[in-house]
Amino acid sequence: MRIEIDDLRRPQVAELLEEHLQDMRAWSPPESVHALDLERLRQPGITFWTVWDGDELLACGAIKRLDAGHGELKSMRTARRARGRGAATLLLRHAMEQARAWGLQRLSLETGTTEGFAAAHRLYARHGFADCGPFADYAPDPFSRFMTCALSEPVQVRDARVDDAPAIVSLLTSLGYPGTEGFALGKIGALLQHPDARLLVACDATGVLGVVSLHFIPQLALPGDFCRISYLCVAEDARSRGVGAVLEAQVVALARARGCDRIELHCHSRRTDAHRFYARQGFDESPKYLMKLLADPRGQ
Repeated sequence: MRIEIDDLRRPQVAELLEEHLQDMRAWSPPESVHALDLERLRQPGITFWTVWDGDELLACGAIKRLDAGHGELKSMRTARRARGRGAATLLLRHAMEQARAWGLQRLSLETGTTEGFAAAHRLYARHGFADCGPFADYAPDPFSRFMTCALSEPVQVRDARVDDAPAIVSLLTSLGYPGTEGFALGKIGALLQHPDARLLVACDATGVLGVVSLHFIPQLALPGDFCRISYLCVAEDARSRGVGAVLEAQVVALARARGCDRIELHCHSRRTDAHRFYARQGFDESPKYLMKLLADPRGQ
């Protein structure tokens, strides 16, 4: 499955939204239906996503920005034929990751109260949403249920420092690279001094949550340069907080500022969760990856 930012112009999207509106009207009275139609979903301040499996549209959803720190989840819908395949969970997690990456502190929603909405209630509750009062322009309504989720403390991205070495070593160990403590400090210092490299960490008040190492590679035969992610790792207990999305968004901003027209990386075939993360961020697989091992530079 892949997630795309959508312009709402494909007929499959219009059909899915019409299916959504039909169910909303069947389950709630007209004055209690707050679902947005195609034109209103195209308004500024709304980001709309679709979930696809090949050419099959599975689900859609959107975030409407209410203010600098508050967003509203809108038009969450899984096609009837696609239910039970995990598309709604995938999309909700993606939307929450993006909300955190944008710096939102809270995500809220309005849904219905009748039995037709029970599956949605369970989905939202599993992801940390709890009941709340009306927000934005909503008013109390017996056919409306309001839910909200306080997103984690904002994650900040900064350049790494040499005193981050223990945390970076721990992250590399969790990624499958043990034994780096003997040389990590020197490598970190070299990266921090390299004009075509950046070493960034994501952190909050508790400490370092993730790290990304990247290089900018000038291209001889192409107008745009490459940005290469060498390592991106997030602490296991922080992986549901959107830390990876925050780091990736910073990489994109830096790559664009350096005149790069693409970002590349190598991700081992066994890292299936990472594959899904990169696909959600818009990465496509581009074979082949070739490698030649050189002799140990230390002569061992």
